[in-house]
Amino acid sequence: MKLKYALAGLIAGLAVTAGAGLVTATFDELPYLDNDAIAPADSLDGLKFLGSTGLGMIYEAVYGQDGSNCLYTDYDNGVVASLSITRDDASVFQLVSMYLDDEISSGSQYYKIEGYLDGNLEYQMSDVDVWGSGYTVSFTGWGNLDEVLITATSEGENGYDVAALIDTVTYETIPEPATMAFIGVFGIGTLAVRRIFMM
Repeated sequence: MKLKYALAGLIAGLAVTAGAGLVTATFDELPYLDNDAIAPADSLDGLKFLGSTGLGMIYEAVYGQDGSNCLYTDYDNGVVASLSITRDDASVFQLVSMYLDDEISSGSQYYKIEGYLDGNLEYQMSDVDVWGSGYTVSFTGWGNLDEVLITATSEGENGYDVAALIDTVTYETIPEPATMAFIGVFGIGTLAVRRIFMM
C-alpha cells in the first residue's frame, strides 16, 4: 500500500516538474545597473531580446510597472524598428501578457505584435497604443509560439521606433512532446505495478 502511494506521489511530482508552468518576468533581480547594455545572447528571466539593429536591451531602474526595473531597446546602432522576443532555450511557449509604457511619447505610438511558430505567423494584434501611462496588454489564446515580434507601425520623433519600456512579461512554458511521452509511459507502468500489488 505504501509503495502504491509513493509511486503515485512520484508521478505527480514528475508531472508538475516537467509540465507547463506560468512564469512572470519582472526583470527586478537581474545583475545589471541602471542604463547597462544587455547583449542579445543574455537570458533575462528566461527570455532573450533582439532588436532590428542587432543589439539587445538597456536595463532601466525605477520606471517600470509600479516603479520597478524594466527594459527598453538599445538604440546605439540607430532607431529600432522591431524587437524579437524568444525563450532563452528557443523552446515553445504561450504568451499571456506584457506591460508596455511610452509615457514620454518619444517613440512610435502604435505597434503591431505578432506571434510566430517555426517562422509561420500564428497570431497578430494591430494598433497597440503605447503612448500615455503604461498598461498591460493581454494575449488571450496565444499558445505554441517560439517568437514574439513587436514592430513599430507609426512614426515617432525619430521614425519607426520601438521605444516603449517593457516590463512584467508573463508567459507559460510548454513541455516538450518527448517529456509528455515519458510521463505517459511512466504512468502506464505505475498502473501496471499498482494492479500487481492489488492482486
